Amino acid sequence: MVVKTKLASLGFYFSRELHEQRPEHKGASRMQEDAGNIFSLINVLTLRLQEYFDRKEHGADWKPHSLERLNDNFSKFFSAIEKNSRGKYQIMFSPGGRGESDYLVNLSFGTNGDKELLMPPVLEDVFRYLIANARNYTPPGGEITASLTHEKDELRLTVQDNGNGIPLPDLQKVVEFGYRAENVREQKTKGGGFGLTKAYTVTRDLDGRMWIDSAKDRGTKVTIRIPIPTDSGGN
Repeated sequence: MVVKTKLASLGFYFSRELHEQRPEHKGASRMQEDAGNIFSLINVLTLRLQEYFDRKEHGADWKPHSLERLNDNFSKFFSAIEKNSRGKYQIMFSPGGRGESDYLVNLSFGTNGDKELLMPPVLEDVFRYLIANARNYTPPGGEITASLTHEKDELRLTVQDNGNGIPLPDLQKVVEFGYRAENVREQKTKGGGFGLTKAYTVTRDLDGRMWIDSAKDRGTKVTIRIPIPTDSGGN
């Protein structure tokens, strides 16, 4: 709560600075948009800091996660991405009213009316990184499908897109830190280049399995299966 309050104060400070340095634009739509982006990023940063402390202490522990909270977290995540585009595209969760440059995201958590999902907190980070990857390498107008569910005695995470895809010779290398496939090597993105690396490392550490099904210009599907420990309370 203290961190959130301090970050909110920082957001007000930056917003006030914008108005003081550009008084002629006060109230203008661009100024309001910039201020909105600042507060959106502050909200995301607050969430990341809270998660960081939780991950540091309990990152690999199996814990119940409220589906309501997960949906709220990812709604904020997508909202921040959309705001950062400065109107170039929207992120839609249903096809109704979707424009040619808008992304369609099919997002699902849990199965059969579950209210909680049992998983290590670090997998929420992995899920977010893989979705960010999918968005980065899928041109506007593309589609992303992402799910995080329990299936019998394992947790299954799937992220699929219809974007640039990965050429066959690069498939074995894309989990290496900082490696980028040849078809997107010159493409500018805001990611750190370790989404697939983190996914692979976490999956290995949790005794799971990871598959990457991809082809150039045909999109990518990443599937992760993690066995649920018998002493986790999931059975």
